[in-house]
Amino acid sequence: FKEARKFRFTDKYTESKSKTFIVDTNAFSKHITKMTEVKHIDKINNSNLWKSFQSKQLSIELEAALRSIELRYQKNIVSWNKLTEEQKKSKYRKMKNPIRVHDQSLFAIYCIHERHYRFMQDTKSGRVHHILTNIHKSLRQFLRYEGMELVNLDFKNSQPFLSSILFNENFWRDNLEGGFKMLGKDKLVQFSSCQCYLTKENDIDTYVRQVQEGTFYESLMKLWNMKDRAEAKIEALVVMFSKNTYKSKNKRLFEKAYPNVSKMFECIRGIDGSDDSHKKFPILLQQLESSLFIGKICKRINTEYPEMRLFTIHDSVLTTKNNAEYIERVMREETIKLLGVEPTISKEY
Repeated sequence: FKEARKFRFTDKYTESKSKTFIVDTNAFSKHITKMTEVKHIDKINNSNLWKSFQSKQLSIELEAALRSIELRYQKNIVSWNKLTEEQKKSKYRKMKNPIRVHDQSLFAIYCIHERHYRFMQDTKSGRVHHILTNIHKSLRQFLRYEGMELVNLDFKNSQPFLSSILFNENFWRDNLEGGFKMLGKDKLVQFSSCQCYLTKENDIDTYVRQVQEGTFYESLMKLWNMKDRAEAKIEALVVMFSKNTYKSKNKRLFEKAYPNVSKMFECIRGIDGSDDSHKKFPILLQQLESSLFIGKICKRINTEYPEMRLFTIHDSVLTTKNNAEYIERVMREETIKLLGVEPTISKEY
């Protein structure tokens, strides 16, 4: 689980928002176009997802989207400037640099406007990445496919929901479809020692019920005395996926409220004792997610309706409104078949 090398501009070049300009150098323009074009992926070639990008019919209401990111920037920069330098640099800060968010959104908007969708599949997690997986959710309202508005079908509290399968005995049986078999037998061997935390305790029942009903983040808002659901979501992911050595008041409260759930998570995070061991937990859930959305949901839709247009955004499906009812049913049925639990699905227009 080694990270790829990353590059970003230094703080000197991120003190003001980026500007757009026309590239009139033909060779440079062709090079950039080649880098951003949709790439061939054998496993999902000729799928609905692939065809949806190949059609070049995904567009965005440009002026409205640009106004939206400017308004969001003006709102967030005020809160950002109130943070200390230490808070801004903290790994566990509650908000992102508004300048970076603005520039990333600006880039995504123009990529969609120019039909450069940047398509690839992560070989580690199986996730499919493209321009829509990087766009801020507030901009989805401006997306169009063949001029039609889109709806996003989203699993509520997705990562906690997927983690609930760790408390299902069937999941650990290698001979069942819903077990680690779908991720490879090596995963079963690697995490098998954590089965000892598969117990019938009240806090586990409570956790599984809350994530299935989609009320988990709301329960954490009460536990942590927070008013903002988005803040509770960020904090929940920090508590779930940070190193076992990470300590905080909210983590202690979580461990007290969900002691046996916490023991399972701690075991998964510390499975091999390495400094990067905790990173295997989110990757495991991402592999579960891609097995479900790409391997089951999209595969079935492609078989039943090969011309139906859709886009996956990791744990959600974006489609035209006339397809929403059918796709929601498929999402629900395939999740129950694969994971044995029913998700709560929200619609975002």
